Amino acid sequence: MATDQGPEHVLGEGDPGDDVFRRYRYQATYAAIIALGMFRQDPDIVEVFAEHHDDILLKLRSGRFNAVQVKTQQPGGSPFKASDDQIKTALRKFISHERSFGDAFERYTIATNHQFFRGDNKASLCFLIGKARQAGGPEPAHMDNRLSAFVTSLLKAYKPNRFAGGLRGLAS
Repeated sequence: MATDQGPEHVLGEGDPGDDVFRRYRYQATYAAIIALGMFRQDPDIVEVFAEHHDDILLKLRSGRFNAVQVKTQQPGGSPFKASDDQIKTALRKFISHERSFGDAFERYTIATNHQFFRGDNKASLCFLIGKARQAGGPEPAHMDNRLSAFVTSLLKAYKPNRFAGGLRGLAS
C-alpha cells in the first residue's frame, strides 16, 4: 500500500510498539532533557528515575525529590481540566506521596505537550492552584469552598483523618 507520507508519519503495520512509544515519546524526551541538565556545573538534580513512583522522579542534591506526572494529548484535543481523570489521577498520586513519604517531596509537576484550561472556575487547574496558594491552612476546611470540595473529593480515595502537609510546591 503506497502512501504519500514518509515513514516517520505512519505507524508500522503489525507493530504495536510504534503506537506505544509514540504515546511515551514526549515523556522520554522530557526525562532526557532533564537528565542532560545534570551535566551542568553544580546541578540541583543528582538522579533521574523513569517510571518509578511517577512518570519521572527527580532526586535533588538536598536529598528531597520532585515528582513529575507527564500527561499527553493529540493535537487539537480539549485543554486539560482539573476534573479530567488523567489530572485527578496525577493529583491523587501526589497526595499519596505526601501521606507515604511526608516531607520528602519538594515539588510536584504536571508536564504536558498540550495546554491547560484557563478560567476563573474550578475547571481550571491553574485557578485551583492559585486558590491553594492563598489558602490559610493545610486542612481542606480552611480553603475556599470550591477548592475545598475539589481537594476533599481527591482525599476520599485515601480516607485520611486529616490532610497532612498540604500540597507543597505544586507547579502549574
